[in-house]
Amino acid sequence: MVGLYGRGQRNARNLQVKDNPIYLPRLPGPFHEFRILHLTDLHVDMDGRNVDALIQTVADLQFDICVLRGLPRPTFGEIEGAVAGMQRLWRC
Repeated sequence: MVGLYGRGQRNARNLQVKDNPIYLPRLPGPFHEFRILHLTDLHVDMDGRNVDALIQTVADLQFDICVLRGLPRPTFGEIEGAVAGMQRLWRC
């Protein structure tokens, strides 16, 4: 309506990786350097370019486990687009 849709989509593709070290003094040795990839509010069915940007961002990351939170899709409507987007993401 006011031309902000394109700007919002560009902002959605401006992904950032942040490293947040957490130090736990009693953490068992095998978990030292354990890396968690945390992804949230993906909305993978909104625009295929957003999924492309996400795949490009995480493709070379080294992690031990991935945690998904939030919404992979809007809370209404068909689910097929979200399923297809998540399948693309997990193939990378």
